[in-house]
Amino acid sequence: MTLTLVDKKLIELVKTCNKTHDYKKLAVVLMSLINNELHVIAIHLGLRPRKKEVNEKLHEYMNFIDQFVNHAFHFHLFKDLTVEILRGIELEFLRKEGYLSKDYLKFLINLYYELRKIEIPDITSEFREDLYWNLTPFQAFHEVSSNLKTATPKKDYINSMLLTRLNSEEKRLEHRLEQHYNPIDFEQLLHVKALKVNLKKGKTSKIKLKGKLKDSIAYSYLMHDLVGYFFLGIVIVGMCLGLLLLLEIIFVNLGLYLISVPEEYTYLFMVFFGVGLIFLYFYNKFFFRLSNYKN
Repeated sequence: MTLTLVDKKLIELVKTCNKTHDYKKLAVVLMSLINNELHVIAIHLGLRPRKKEVNEKLHEYMNFIDQFVNHAFHFHLFKDLTVEILRGIELEFLRKEGYLSKDYLKFLINLYYELRKIEIPDITSEFREDLYWNLTPFQAFHEVSSNLKTATPKKDYINSMLLTRLNSEEKRLEHRLEQHYNPIDFEQLLHVKALKVNLKKGKTSKIKLKGKLKDSIAYSYLMHDLVGYFFLGIVIVGMCLGLLLLLEIIFVNLGLYLISVPEEYTYLFMVFFGVGLIFLYFYNKFFFRLSNYKN
């Protein structure tokens, strides 16, 4: 089931619930969707699934994910207030056997779409295998951070300079992520940590950087923008040619002949104008957006 289909089904369900005034099914579906999104985030972070067999609550699982991110990367992925509100909603959900107020349902809908916006680089992918040292995420990052604090290269001046710069960059990225989550900053933070691990593993060995460009979040954003600029360029050309034809018509009606487009080019210009309108529609639908991650 694609996200678009999920959206359509969710809208239909909301309309049905508004007609029947029975919102229990909507509440159950929203809890399930939030659970799925948290699982997606956890999978990309290399974390365990939610422990349903011990009745682990959604807010507990969300807090578990946030604690890992804070422990490993020193920033919070979820706000404490969000976790606390979800905790209250879950208690109400269990107490009233699925019946929630409209305010709680609106919060769950907003939370679901906020979770969908969160993009997590896959930190368990092949190009970051050196980051883990075949340990669990908590062990790996704890060992990295503690070793770097207690041991500084004494003989290798270059490594010492690199570690200083990497520590500075790491703190800068952690501060930015604490203020506002950004998947590109998170991906850069992972690379910085991987570099620090490689520097600690061997003083004389070369720094290994593995990676697939197509798997990079920054690369996917770049390609998205490039295609968008291509569409925008065609739109601008089409609109300019259409404006040129419009001005010619206006001037001719006024008895002025300031602009003269050869007749053989008139139809060609009209075609370009039509193509520009079509590309404008697709640009507005797929590319015109204020990025949440570039501020």
